[in-house]
Amino acid sequence: AFADSDNRLYLVSVGGGKAREVDHCPYGRIGQISWSPDGKWLAYVKPEANYFGSIFLLQVETGTKTRVTNEFFDDSNPVWSPEGKYLGFLSRRSLNPYFDELDFETIVGKTTKPYLALLSAKTPSPFLPVKAGKDEERMMKVLKRIREEEKRKREFRQPPQVEIDLAGLGDRIVEVPVEAGNYHGLWVGREFILYLKSPMIGMADWGELFSDDSKLTSALMRFELGEKEKGAKSYLSDVRDYSISRDGKRIAFMNRKRELFAFQLSDQAPDKEKLARKKIPITAIREQVDPLLEWRQIFFEVWRMMRDFYWEPGMANVDWSAIREKYLPLLSRVATRAELEDLLGEMVAELSLGHTYIWGGDQRHAQPISVGLLGADLAPDASGYYRFTHVYAGANWDQKRISPLTLPHARIKSGDYLLKVDGQPLRAGDNVYSRLQKSAGEFVLLTVHSNPSLNGARDVEIKTLGNEREVRYLSWVAKNRDYVSEKTRGRVGYLHIPDMMTRGMIEFDRWYYPQIRKQGLIVDARWNGGGFVSSIMVTRIMRDILFWTRSRRGDVNTYPYNSLRGRVVILTNENAGSDGDLFPRAIQIAKLGPVIGTRTWGGVVAINVRNPLIDGGNSTRPHFFWLYEKERKWGVEGEGVVPDIIVDNDPAAMDRGQDAQLDRGITEVLERLRKAPAQRPDFGAPPDKSKEAWVKKYGQTDKL
Repeated sequence: AFADSDNRLYLVSVGGGKAREVDHCPYGRIGQISWSPDGKWLAYVKPEANYFGSIFLLQVETGTKTRVTNEFFDDSNPVWSPEGKYLGFLSRRSLNPYFDELDFETIVGKTTKPYLALLSAKTPSPFLPVKAGKDEERMMKVLKRIREEEKRKREFRQPPQVEIDLAGLGDRIVEVPVEAGNYHGLWVGREFILYLKSPMIGMADWGELFSDDSKLTSALMRFELGEKEKGAKSYLSDVRDYSISRDGKRIAFMNRKRELFAFQLSDQAPDKEKLARKKIPITAIREQVDPLLEWRQIFFEVWRMMRDFYWEPGMANVDWSAIREKYLPLLSRVATRAELEDLLGEMVAELSLGHTYIWGGDQRHAQPISVGLLGADLAPDASGYYRFTHVYAGANWDQKRISPLTLPHARIKSGDYLLKVDGQPLRAGDNVYSRLQKSAGEFVLLTVHSNPSLNGARDVEIKTLGNEREVRYLSWVAKNRDYVSEKTRGRVGYLHIPDMMTRGMIEFDRWYYPQIRKQGLIVDARWNGGGFVSSIMVTRIMRDILFWTRSRRGDVNTYPYNSLRGRVVILTNENAGSDGDLFPRAIQIAKLGPVIGTRTWGGVVAINVRNPLIDGGNSTRPHFFWLYEKERKWGVEGEGVVPDIIVDNDPAAMDRGQDAQLDRGITEVLERLRKAPAQRPDFGAPPDKSKEAWVKKYGQTDKL
C-alpha cells in the first residue's frame, strides 16, 4: 500500500501489476498506513475538511472502507496489536487551556493520549476494574489461561486471524489511563504499549531540535496494560526514534547523537554500562561516485519534483518539458557542484516565482575563521591609537544580547581609547580584528583609557562576541523608538518586526504590549525576512473596541482586552517579503492604517523541502498559493505590495543617520491623531442610583 502526493491511496500486489486506487482525500495527503497482522486489513489516517485526521479501515478483499474515528478529534498513528485484539492510536482529545501571560488568550498543549479500539465486540477493556476476593482470583485465572493460549499459538506459529465487528467499532474506543502529553511513535504489544514523550517547547527552542547536543529529547514510555494503577514509566531516555522487531522481541533505537543501539525487549532497559555494549558500530560507507552521472540524476530529479509538486498542475502555462530541453545541453558543460547549482537555479527561475531555491549538496567550502567582536565601532585617531566611536548598549539582562564593553566591570564608553589587546600594543593602522582571530566567545584583555595615553590606563577582561547582530539590531531599534517618542512627545510608540518567525514573534510580543495604550503606533516591518506568523499579529492589531471598563480608581480598559486604542502606521520596503508581503497587504485590506515605504519583494507561494537530493542538497517546491484576493487576485506574487504612500530612503542620507520613511510615518500618525484622536470614552457623571432618581425616572411604585 502507498499514498501519493495527489492524496490517493493505492494497493498493489507484491508480485507486481497495476496499482489499484482504493481511496482519495480532497483535503490532504493520506498517510500513516498500517497493515493488520494477517494482512487482510489496512488502517490509515485521512485528513478531514477541518484538517483534523481521522482513522479509517480498509478491508483488502472487498475494498470496504470503514470510519473508526470521527471528524471532531485529531487522530493519528494507528497500530495493530500483534494478536489482532486492538487497534491503538493517538488522539488530541485532552484539553486543558493555558492562559497567555501577556494577552487574554489561551493556548492548548499536552493534549494527546493513547487509545485502544476493541476490534471484537466480545473483547473486554483491559482497564476494567477487578473486584477483590473471588472475582479477582477468577479474573487472574482467566488472564493466565488467555496468556497460555496465546503463548501456545505463538509456539506453533499460528498466524493471527483478525476479526473485526465493524458495527459500533467507533463506540468501543477506550482511553489508556495515562496523563496527557506530547506523544508520538505509538507501539502496541500483547501486554504493554510504548510511546515517545516529548517536552513542550517554545518557538525560541526550535533550533535545539536540530542540535546533536540538545537536551530537548524524547523519552520512551512504557505502560503495562494489566497494571493501570502503576501508570506509565520511562523506559528509555534520550530517544530520537525507535523500532520494534516484527515478533516484538527486540528493540532498536537512535539517540540524539544518532548513535544506534539494539537489545532484547524486556521489563527493564539495560543500564548505562550495559547499554554501551549494545551500541551498533556504524562505519562510514564508502562508495565510488561518478559526479557527472550524479549531477545528471540531480538535474532530472529537480525537474521532476517541480513537475509533480508545483502548486499549479498546468505549471501556470510554462512549457516545463521545453524548459528541461533548453537547459539539458548545458549539463555536459558543468564542471563543479556549484556550477550545477547555478544551472538548476537558472532552470527553476523560468517559473518566475520568488520561492524557488537551490542550495547545499556535496560542495567544498572554506573553513571559516572565527573573529571575536566587541559590540562597538572603532576608528583610527590622530593620536595614533584606535578610538571607540560608538559602543552599542545591547541588553545586559538578556544573555543573547550582552554588550561586553558596557558590563559594570568594563565601563567602556564611546570616546575611550583602545591601547592594547592581550598586552600587545595596538596602533592606528594595525588590523584590530587580526588581533581577535579565533577568539570568538573567548576572554581577551583590553587596555583602555579615556585619554590616548598608557599612563593611568586600565586593563579590562571581557568575553568577546561571535556575532554582533543582536547587539547592533537592538541599538538600532532603541534609537528609533527613542526618536519617535521624542518627536511625538511620548504619544506614539514604535516596534520593529525582523521576520515572521521566532525572532519576529518575540519582538512583537516584547514591544507591542508595553506600548498598547499609546495614542499611536508605528509598526516597522522593513527588512522583514518572512515566515508564517503574520496572521497572529494582524489579528491582534485588528481588534475593535466594543466597550470599555472603568475601575473605582479611574483605570480605563478595553473589551476585548488589549485592544489598540490609537492610530497605526506600517513601514515596509523592498527587502520585506514572503510573510513580510502578506503583513502589509493584510493591513491595507483591513484598512487599519497607511502603509509607507517602497514596494515589497513579492513572493507569496509557500514551499516545502520534503525530499532532499541524493547528495544532501535541496530544492524548494512552491506548493500552494498564499494570497488570492478579490481586488488584486494573484497580483502580489511577482509584483509585491505597493505602499499607500511611496517614500524611498536615500542610502547616503541613511548613512548620515536620516530615515525619510520613519519621518513620514511620524508625520502621518500625528496627522491622523489630529483628525481623529485616539479612542477614550467620556464617561460623564456616573448613573444616579438614589431612590429619588428612581422615582423621578419610573414613578412611585408599591415596592418603594
